Amino acid sequence: MRTWITNGLVVNPGMESLHAQILVEEDRITDLPIGDFQAAPGDQIIDASGMIVIPGMIDIHIHGANNFDTMDATAEALQNMALFNVRCGVTSFLPTTVAASQEDTIKAIEAVRDVKHSKSGAQVLVIG
Repeated sequence: MRTWITNGLVVNPGMESLHAQILVEEDRITDLPIGDFQAAPGDQIIDASGMIVIPGMIDIHIHGANNFDTMDATAEALQNMALFNVRCGVTSFLPTTVAASQEDTIKAIEAVRDVKHSKSGAQVLVIG
């Protein structure tokens, strides 16, 4: 499905802020036409009037969110963090551990590994 985001003030690094349309296809921005745009039948249109539209943010250091923590070492905790983050404009994040026992740290890392391909919420990033 194609989605158009219209009427918002588009702010993009290296670009002047402008009123452009944004075409999103398969979760990727594919076009930023300025001026009139051609929506096809079945396209979703999101009116962003009065809003600022920016690229999604990447959080490279986050221990937890919404009463869940990386060290909970569960898929449920990480998925809840992902859902909370995407509602705040974060499209991907790197779950961060704290100083803990080797056993607890390994459990947390294994939980991150298990949810890194989840499709709900912000994308869980891993290093290595």
